[in-house]
Amino acid sequence: MFILQTVLEFAVAIFIIWGLFNEKKLIKFEDYIIDAIKRRVKPSAKTSNVYHHKNHPTDCRQDDRTCA
Repeated sequence: MFILQTVLEFAVAIFIIWGLFNEKKLIKFEDYIIDAIKRRVKPSAKTSNVYHHKNHPTDCRQDDRTCA
């Protein structure tokens, strides 16, 4: 376990140093990871809340379910 922890610490240190010299590549990589996470977490129509009201809050008088 100690060897694995040491290897991971060296890898992180090397990655940080590499990131200092290749900042633009690192930013592109971060953006790619964030976009990939957003695509996976994107809510589907099945999980959407049927009681969600997209209009102005004063329009809830038309349907009592949206005023909760």
